[in-house]
Amino acid sequence: MRLLARTTLILLLYASVVAVGGTFVYYAIIHRLYYAYVDRTLGRRKQRVELALRQELRSAADLAFWHRIDHNVEFSPLPDAPARQPLPNEFTNRLMFNTLTGKQQWYRQVAGTVAFQGKTYRLEVRSSLLDEPVLLGGIVLAGAVLFGLTVGGMLLIQHGLARRYWRPFYSTLDILQHYKLDQHHAPVLAATNIPEFKALNAALTRVLARHQRLYQRQREFAENAAHELQTPLAILRTKLDLLVQAPGLTEEQASHIEPLLAVTQRLTHLCRSLLLLVHLDQQLYFPTEKVDLAAIIKTQLAQLHEQLEANELTLQTELAERVIISGNRSLLEILVSNLLVNAIRHNVPGGFVAVTLTAQAFTVENSGRPQALPADQLFARFRPNPGRPPGSVGLGLPIARQICETSGFLLAYQYEEPGRHALRVRMG
Repeated sequence: MRLLARTTLILLLYASVVAVGGTFVYYAIIHRLYYAYVDRTLGRRKQRVELALRQELRSAADLAFWHRIDHNVEFSPLPDAPARQPLPNEFTNRLMFNTLTGKQQWYRQVAGTVAFQGKTYRLEVRSSLLDEPVLLGGIVLAGAVLFGLTVGGMLLIQHGLARRYWRPFYSTLDILQHYKLDQHHAPVLAATNIPEFKALNAALTRVLARHQRLYQRQREFAENAAHELQTPLAILRTKLDLLVQAPGLTEEQASHIEPLLAVTQRLTHLCRSLLLLVHLDQQLYFPTEKVDLAAIIKTQLAQLHEQLEANELTLQTELAERVIISGNRSLLEILVSNLLVNAIRHNVPGGFVAVTLTAQAFTVENSGRPQALPADQLFARFRPNPGRPPGSVGLGLPIARQICETSGFLLAYQYEEPGRHALRVRMG
């Protein structure tokens, strides 16, 4: 999940919790304020009734008449109760029959005692709560809608502003994703007036420029070293060949020259492998084309036929008629050659080499020692291997792995008992 989406989601969750909890709190507050208003109104009506008792009413008949015309004011005489000091107001809810609606409904009432003509009466002044749910519901709904619009507007504004303010970051990220070290100049990052992104762009520009300089120097050094080594090695090999063909060469002298020729050939192969690895590591552009992988495998197998016979190895093939893939022909030829040569060199006398090709994978299996190879070191460059065959420089599988990464393939090692090793290239 993106940072902007995660921030918005957290704010949305927080707003949802606050909205749900706030609605109940808001309802409780409005409910309390409503009842406070009703109680205050009832208290004032009770005071007006008490004032009328002292100034306007003259007999008990007046009390009965008042009750008939206003059912929300009720006088109840307290028998055998002399006039006494009025008690404090008592506010309660009461369920009563409403003559207008014909149903039972809740009333809010205030009750107390009043003295009239030497007698004590219980006075109840009430008000209908018929409209309470509608009124409170409307107030809460209006508040909830207003709150929702406020929170929703804040989230939209926050999302819009965040997208606008984070635009330089995404622009920088897009430039970095398409940047390659073999470019001649460091990338130009988008200008911004946000201090944090300005500092980030400045730091990235310095780091990229420094690494680009180091990369160019390493690249030049590797290429120069490989090319410069090839020239003296070629001269050395030529001189050794002339020495072998020189007249009067003794058997002892020839025994010293032969190891030198083998070492020179190994060094030449090593220089070429290192130069190829440099090019692969630098991710240089290798032109691609439609290549028939089956044809390449058949050609390589034909070239290695003598090595297979010399090592007394049985060849097993199961190749698709045609497998057309996109890739660089030279790199694919090196990949196939390295896997096949590796299967021949690391084999056992009288063993086998099995080559399988489908539209999805290319597999090379060979017999070998009855234990799995260390997968973490199999594709390491110059890994220590006391059992390495003569003439091997230990770069065949690393080069194959690098070619697969460059071509978008996946190279994996698998061991099956007894002593069956497999290298599989997945192409899709």
